[in-house]
Amino acid sequence: MKTNMVTQLELLWTTFRPVQWIKNLVVFAVPVFGLVLDPEVLLDTGLTFILFCLAASSIYTINDILDREKDRQNPLKKHRPIAAGKLSIKTGIIAAILLSTVSLSAGYRYAPTLGLILLCYILLQISYSLWLKRRPIIDLLVISAGFVLRVLSGTVTADTYASSWLLLSMGLLALFLGIEKRKAELQHLPGGNSRSVLHHYSLSLLSRMESITASAALIVYTLWALEGPRSDWMLLTVPFVVYGIFRYQLLSEDGEQGEDPADLFLKSPSLMLTVLLWGIGSLTILLLTTG
Repeated sequence: MKTNMVTQLELLWTTFRPVQWIKNLVVFAVPVFGLVLDPEVLLDTGLTFILFCLAASSIYTINDILDREKDRQNPLKKHRPIAAGKLSIKTGIIAAILLSTVSLSAGYRYAPTLGLILLCYILLQISYSLWLKRRPIIDLLVISAGFVLRVLSGTVTADTYASSWLLLSMGLLALFLGIEKRKAELQHLPGGNSRSVLHHYSLSLLSRMESITASAALIVYTLWALEGPRSDWMLLTVPFVVYGIFRYQLLSEDGEQGEDPADLFLKSPSLMLTVLLWGIGSLTILLLTTG
């Protein structure tokens, strides 16, 4: 009995997709770039990070339940616990309800605004799983909106506002990653077996969307570097962003790699180093030039 319980917990952990939690680090964007680095604020932001991880894992579980039949036809997703029949639907539903309940109740207890943001995120993602992911273009905008909500949550813990340029930068970057993901899926599964929405996309269309979004993201980030931190020295960080976007495009040319942005990032030392240097450089410039 004990061994079976341990196995079920391991399967649940896999279903929660902890590797994807890296996306939730963007909740630190507002307090870090706003230089609201008080230990209490960072601790509260860490709590927000955890709550978004719980919320995201509940959505991943729901999505796996809804997509179990299609996942069984996918060479990569067929090994997921629910699709493989190793984890029961009942267990998945209970876990998803518990995770979302804890996330929402704890978020509302900390601040009603944070609870509202988490509720919007969960409802948006459930709508995505049920319907919106099958709507071309809207599916990409929902992905972007999820990141914007994460950034906004940082304004609650930091008790400050989020720069419009910062929100746009994050939204456009998330949109770019979403387009790259669809492009990789289309390359790896030409028949569209993984997602029905892929039937509405073509590589030429996604390439044009990719070009527009990448250009817009770079322009908006440059404008943020000029206007947001109020320090022209932040322009020195633009080359890191340019390299990061171009490097990601180069790596994602392999369709199978590009299907999972978080996994690609963690497996690419060059991308990890670029983000690290960008972060250190940005924070150093802000600390030295902001009074």
